[in-house]
Amino acid sequence: MRYFELGAGHPILFLHGGGVEARTYAWMLELLARRYRVIAPDLPGFGGSTIPKTVWGLHEYATFLARFL
Repeated sequence: MRYFELGAGHPILFLHGGGVEARTYAWMLELLARRYRVIAPDLPGFGGSTIPKTVWGLHEYATFLARFL
């Protein structure tokens, strides 16, 4: 899984929208990183992260993110 980590301070988990990857929001991540530690994963199946072997729904993504954190 690919993720980006920028800045320092209180952590923020930044989740991108469907059909894109985290770096689509690079300008926003850099802005947030001025005050916070930003953690921005490419969710499975997007960007630089691998594609799941099965179709994922909200439950699978929530479980994945809970383990990631």
